[in-house]
Amino acid sequence: MNISSFLKTIHPFPARMAPEIAIRRLKHLEKDTLILDPMLGSGTTLKVAGMTGLRGIGFDVDPMALLISSVWNRPVNINKVMRIAEQVLRQAHEMQDAPYLPWIDYDPETLAFVNFWFAKEQADDLRKLSSLISLMSCPESDVLKVALSRLIITKQRGASLGRDISHSRPHRVSNVNDFQVLPEFAKSVRRICKILSFNPGSHLISIHEGSAKHMDSISDQSIDYIMTSPPYFTAVDYFRGHRLALIWLGYTLSSLRLLRDKSIGLNRIPTKPLDDALIQELFQGVSHIANLRPKVQSALQRYSMDLLEISQEFFRVLKVKGKMTVVIADSYSSGLLISNTKIFKNAAKLAGFHLEEVEERPIIATRRYLPPPNSSGGNRLGNRMKTESIMTFTRK
Repeated sequence: MNISSFLKTIHPFPARMAPEIAIRRLKHLEKDTLILDPMLGSGTTLKVAGMTGLRGIGFDVDPMALLISSVWNRPVNINKVMRIAEQVLRQAHEMQDAPYLPWIDYDPETLAFVNFWFAKEQADDLRKLSSLISLMSCPESDVLKVALSRLIITKQRGASLGRDISHSRPHRVSNVNDFQVLPEFAKSVRRICKILSFNPGSHLISIHEGSAKHMDSISDQSIDYIMTSPPYFTAVDYFRGHRLALIWLGYTLSSLRLLRDKSIGLNRIPTKPLDDALIQELFQGVSHIANLRPKVQSALQRYSMDLLEISQEFFRVLKVKGKMTVVIADSYSSGLLISNTKIFKNAAKLAGFHLEEVEERPIIATRRYLPPPNSSGGNRLGNRMKTESIMTFTRK
């Protein structure tokens, strides 16, 4: 039976890993193999690991990634989810007024954000659902959080006034909205429950909040296989779209900014002086750097050092003779190619890894929740990322 047919995602996620990559590399491993995905995103690697009987550990700094991955990979009582959802909907319908949410109403910036992106009718119903769900602490409540988020993080019409939110390219297109939040929430819960009942989670998987650069809970040389997809330079800013849903799940804009600052791949300049000699080694064989704007060069230096830091941490936790598969894409900045693959190869080599194999494959935007073609027939992401490299390394 084709495993990939089981891998229906419970929630949109930008640039999620192609499941066939994980399937091909994990399905022949021994059953006691311990898999690590230190930048788990939507959780595809760990989902495949659990389905094939492998143990898995995942980390991420994005609350939405942690929520989606946990719900997709964790066993849950579907009947209990449906009962709780029915109770929440009944109570929401009985509410006369929309309740206050302290993290929104006592934070002017977050309140202004809500007022910009949501019309009053939808915001009132989202307040009702959010207030009820936030009181729960059971695993089933996380399913309801994902169901609520699915109403907002959409490609087209949803609970917000925006479009292209699932592509992390949100833009407001209207001042009015007739989207029915409560009926659509019921449909969203049923949709998730159907997917989870067809392909339930596994007790073999554990997921944790944390940075790939500092996985202190993982012991030295304890991981058998690492499989992950680091962000590429000028990466998709997941927080840009996810924050429209996360503000209904207890987060302020300022708290999300603090988490976003831990992300790798965003166009940010260094916060401390960098080692010029290390930068030169990381840039070895990388073209066009001298032609980049100074600010972009500086941001690329920080990105390269981030890749070195995560490579060193990967080397620390991986067993001797263990393997690491990394899926990463080259990208473009102002029309100039940025070879993220060469930078990562250099970083992995400096960390002590041996490159064993490289496979190139085209990126099919329509299958990866990537930004859609624009009205002129071009593809905005296609101007920055065209292929991805699947690189396998060995720890000597």
